[in-house]
Amino acid sequence: MTEELEQPPEDSGEEFEDVESIDESGDKDEAEQEEALAEALEDVDYEGKQYKLPKELKEALLRQADYTRKTQEVAEQRRQIEIEKQQAQMAIQATSAFQQEYAQLQNFDAQLEQLRNIDWNAVINEDPQTAMKLQVRFNDLLRSRNDTADRIGHIQQDLEQRRQAEITAQLQRAEIELKAAIPEWGSEELRSGLVKTAMSSGFEADDLANITDPRMIKVLHKAYLYDKAQQKLAKAAPSAQEIKPATTIKSGKGSGQINPDKLSADDWVKWREGTLKKQGVRV
Repeated sequence: MTEELEQPPEDSGEEFEDVESIDESGDKDEAEQEEALAEALEDVDYEGKQYKLPKELKEALLRQADYTRKTQEVAEQRRQIEIEKQQAQMAIQATSAFQQEYAQLQNFDAQLEQLRNIDWNAVINEDPQTAMKLQVRFNDLLRSRNDTADRIGHIQQDLEQRRQAEITAQLQRAEIELKAAIPEWGSEELRSGLVKTAMSSGFEADDLANITDPRMIKVLHKAYLYDKAQQKLAKAAPSAQEIKPATTIKSGKGSGQINPDKLSADDWVKWREGTLKKQGVRV
């Protein structure tokens, strides 16, 4: 007996359709996830480069960057303080050396003055050998005096250079502080305005050039802003020609005047009718 082989069911294609729908759903979910991830990321600038980070990481990175910046600022301030301390010590040493050298210079000048007051002709005639020794002594003192004067000159030059360097450093520190405190600092308009405000307050040009304390500039900036605000108010206020007095009408009862704006409704109507009648208009 011959067994009939079962024929496999025809492929209707439904399975493929289900797979395709799953693939499409998967692509959509993946796209939505990527979009959601992109929305969750934020741009952040770190050391000159742009990165996309989650908001939490961005805030943490910014806090770290702010901490690093403040740490660097503190380290720079400490370094500046140490430099200033060393410069102050060197200035004290230079000042002490100047005082010692100057005292020695005065001593040499006093001894030279004594030798200059000697009657050299008499000494030479009476004791030529002593005169020769005094001449040698005078020359030695004069040479030592000139050497001391040269050292004093170098010390003065060094102190002046240190003073100028300190002024420059103070100006640089003031510039940094003023840029942080005054947003428009550095603009020509502001500098010109500060100069005008200072000059109107009695400052001279040399006084402004020698200001190294930023606190004085901040006070001057406040005065400048006040003057600027007053000028704006003066421009906005109406002039005397633009101000018109309130309309007043003489009443028939006396020399008093009536301000129609202050009349009640009934009185205003009566006043208006009377005015029109006087003008020959029928009411």
